[in-house]
Amino acid sequence: MSEVAQVALITGVISLCVVFIERYWNHRNASAERSLRAVERKEDRDEWYRRTMFEKRLTTIQEAYEYLARLGHGIAGVSGDLSAPEDSDEIAAKREHLGDVSMSAWDWYNKNALYFDDTLPRTSSFAALALASSLHARGITEDGKDIWELFREAEAQTKARAEELLKVEAGS
Repeated sequence: MSEVAQVALITGVISLCVVFIERYWNHRNASAERSLRAVERKEDRDEWYRRTMFEKRLTTIQEAYEYLARLGHGIAGVSGDLSAPEDSDEIAAKREHLGDVSMSAWDWYNKNALYFDDTLPRTSSFAALALASSLHARGITEDGKDIWELFREAEAQTKARAEELLKVEAGS
């Protein structure tokens, strides 16, 4: 074999090795980039989910507070007017309004319990207040806790949940 043929053969083999090494290197880099992009997409999805859940939970807490205010106003309207006769149209309208608000609060809680409590609770001060308010609107009083005691417990639960949620978000 002539010297020129040997140089051509060596050059061809070296070129082939360079091409294989280059392709291997490009494939390795592309795989690393795909893996990095997959990790970034997962982090983005996780962040989106965390933010979405925070916003939903915060909205739920705000709605719970709104229902507490409406229930408190309704309870006060039914309980506080001692000058009006028990069977007056005004008291009947207030009782009907409290009944509507309490049933609306009950329905709302059943749809949002998981966001409000982060679990499906066995008992809830908010649910107890909504149910007791409905009974209170019909003039039925339960033995045991006073309606205002239930209100304070539900209010404390809602405030504690809001503080917990904001503390967790501040720590993230």
